[in-house]
Amino acid sequence: MRNRTSLTLFVVQIFIASLMFALLGRLFYLQIADGPRYQQAALDIQSRDIVTPALRGLIVDSEGNLLAMNKAGLMVTADRSLLDRTSDKGVSVLTRVADVLGLEYSDVYARTRLCGELEKGERNGCWNGNRYQPIPITKEATENQVLTIVERSDLFPGISAEPVSIRYYPSYSGERATHVLGYIGPITEANLNNDKGIRYYRNELIGKAGIEFVYDQELRGKPLYSETAGVPALSRAIQGTYAPASTFKVVSLSAAAAAGYNIKGTYNCPAEVQVGNRAFKNFDSKPVGRINLTTAMAISCDSIWYQIAYDEWVRDGGLKPKASVNDYFFKTASSFGVGKKTGIDLPSELSGRLPNRDWKKKWYESNKDFYCNYQDRAPKAQQTAYLKELARENCIDGDKVRAGDMVNFSIGQGDTLLTPLQLAVMYTAIANGGTLVQPEVARAIVTPSGEVVKKFTPAVKGSLPIEKKTLNFLQGALRAVVTSGTARGSFSGVGVEVSGKTGTGQVFGKNPNGSSKDDTSWFASYAPSKDPQYTVVMMVSQGGFGATTSGYGVRKIYEHIFGTNGQVAIFPNGAPSGIPKIDPTKGGTK
Repeated sequence: MRNRTSLTLFVVQIFIASLMFALLGRLFYLQIADGPRYQQAALDIQSRDIVTPALRGLIVDSEGNLLAMNKAGLMVTADRSLLDRTSDKGVSVLTRVADVLGLEYSDVYARTRLCGELEKGERNGCWNGNRYQPIPITKEATENQVLTIVERSDLFPGISAEPVSIRYYPSYSGERATHVLGYIGPITEANLNNDKGIRYYRNELIGKAGIEFVYDQELRGKPLYSETAGVPALSRAIQGTYAPASTFKVVSLSAAAAAGYNIKGTYNCPAEVQVGNRAFKNFDSKPVGRINLTTAMAISCDSIWYQIAYDEWVRDGGLKPKASVNDYFFKTASSFGVGKKTGIDLPSELSGRLPNRDWKKKWYESNKDFYCNYQDRAPKAQQTAYLKELARENCIDGDKVRAGDMVNFSIGQGDTLLTPLQLAVMYTAIANGGTLVQPEVARAIVTPSGEVVKKFTPAVKGSLPIEKKTLNFLQGALRAVVTSGTARGSFSGVGVEVSGKTGTGQVFGKNPNGSSKDDTSWFASYAPSKDPQYTVVMMVSQGGFGATTSGYGVRKIYEHIFGTNGQVAIFPNGAPSGIPKIDPTKGGTK
């Protein structure tokens, strides 16, 4: 009996010892062998990584004036993924947030909704990002409001408050350059999944348009998103296309010279030119008689160009073009850059339109069904006799360059479309001796310490396809426009020699109120005439006459540039050419 008891105690002791060794072994494994992993897991439960990107870079002009900067702010954000998991989908939390911030609940609610979740009429202030990003509720919270939210986090689950860097565009300069500077916005899934090797974070805000977009990699930081940005602001300089009207006559004169016409000869400027069954009239419908081409440019005679363009159309075979056509007008226009992007370092630039033979064929294939069934397809408001006849012509031979197309092209009307920047590049080439230059917004990328990381130099894109004598003639004719022609009244006493050309583009159509659309006003120029430093092109949609609207506007610009007629010169020492010194600690310039 005693032996059995001793055996039992021994077995129990062995069992207990085994348990102790197993427990000690497990403790050793958990605390020593695998301790670091569990320690990190514990930290992960009570902490999280917050990515705070660097401040976004400053954007300054050529003199160092700030166009885009950063300022400190307090931002309150909502985490939709957490709010949606509460019993009332975050209603009570957002109600408390609205009370603390002094906002209406409806406003706070809308700001935390994705735009796609709301009806079109209720999207004011909605979030353009996704629900997994911190959604800004306000960017102007006070310290007391932030403290209330942070100290009572139990009442505000899913709500965060933190100091942020806010992107700011000074009103004295930045707001006037919105179409160039662009804006910033929340990151998208497409950005996160990019195949360019660029690493983004969900809480980043990146450039969406303009300079902010093109140079985003150099400027990247964390400014505050403007919920009211909507779509990129239309930059009419590069995204607006318009018939250039008489400013285009620099191309027509060059084409005539290439075709062998004597640029120093005289030509008849009648009140109208009959082309087929249509009379193409001078702008003021008055006959002038025989004049030279300098005077033709100065007074903006149309009929001379009608006749030259028509004669060239006939020489090329008319509606039955020769196998090898000269196409002096189309080829010259193409060499001037018509129908081609300038290559400026801004996104979404349009190329305009060169309505040559290839374009006509493509256009016809896309539109012939509409024009051949015009009476059934067109709205009643467009069932006028003129439009019906035009549709009939387009149905029959819309794939061909007709006489009327060529005549309209010679004065920058018809299907010809240019952006204001394209016209500026053309006039810059005339001013500088014939070199076509690619415009460049950025001059350099500079570190906060002043080190120049990269410089940008406008690239040479080509040369104007004209002889030196033609270029000299053009320059003289453009000066005559201002001294004795259509722009004389607008520039009398301006105080600086200006060369340029007026343009008044006819526009077909009606405004929403039923009134007829007014003409497009143009003035393209450079100054000083003998030593050009600046090119200024102004276009005013539905602005009326080129001389009185755009001409006068350009005059005021030159007065401010050169400091004439009581104005203070913006650039008293000439156009800035160096790189300004920036003091980022002061948010300004040295």
